Amino acid sequence: MRAEALVESFIKAVNQDPKLLKECQAALDGSKNAKRFVALAAKHGFKFSESAANSYFRRNLLSAPSSTALSAKQVQYPVGAKVMKEPESALLETVRMLHRMSFKKAPRWTGFGF
Repeated sequence: MRAEALVESFIKAVNQDPKLLKECQAALDGSKNAKRFVALAAKHGFKFSESAANSYFRRNLLSAPSSTALSAKQVQYPVGAKVMKEPESALLETVRMLHRMSFKKAPRWTGFGF
């Protein structure tokens, strides 16, 4: 499994476990780099580098489109059309995790809080 996929798997695990969410919040709060985040992930069996974590957050938060609003054409479906559930995205999982946390000082290395 590639390193960024492991970061995403860890974030999904954080989103599923309130205790792990709290631990992750403590690791991220005020952090200047990914060191504590990576150490926590390793403690829970997810092994990836600080570089992989930085790359993941940079790709998903700092490079996220400025607007995710759908156009009117995108939300129109013909009568009887089957509406399929949107697949979970890395951006959605990451934002879900970070928005459930309360930081004294945002972990700026993640791109969160800009």
